[in-house]
Amino acid sequence: MKRIALAIAATLMAAPAVAQDFDWHAPENRRLVHQRLSEWADMCASIGFERLPTPDATTMQDRINAHLLLAASPEFVLNQWARLIQTATRDTSDLEERAADALIAARDDPSRWAEAENLYVNTLRNGFLNPVLAACREGTHDALISRNYYRGDGSVDRFVEQVRARFAESVRALDE
Repeated sequence: MKRIALAIAATLMAAPAVAQDFDWHAPENRRLVHQRLSEWADMCASIGFERLPTPDATTMQDRINAHLLLAASPEFVLNQWARLIQTATRDTSDLEERAADALIAARDDPSRWAEAENLYVNTLRNGFLNPVLAACREGTHDALISRNYYRGDGSVDRFVEQVRARFAESVRALDE
């Protein structure tokens, strides 16, 4: 039976103890892979990629199985998928701290509002949005993803405008 590394399975599965025995041949594990890829596709669609109508879970389990069976290295493919998903699920506490610094700076010295807003926007854009956009774009090169989950191209521009709009609200919320 093929097994993937603990780090890869941990991304796809919630319980690390179970992850050690991750077997992509098992239908329930392919169902989990499908669920994670579907959630990832939703994230990519939220930044402008075209979300494709995904077939039912059973069909997708079969397609995932066929895709992995035809891959030169199924573990490598699973690694790639896990890496894409990790882009959006990684620890962002450092970014959150830096964004909070910008909010506090704007509250404490309104004369530096524009500088604080730029720090806030750039922290979120460069630390989170751009890496997610790059990972979504990379995902479009995977045959299974581009045929069943999403395709096209996205942009973080709309999100950047939303982040700018939330900046002022967030600064005001600090005093509440």
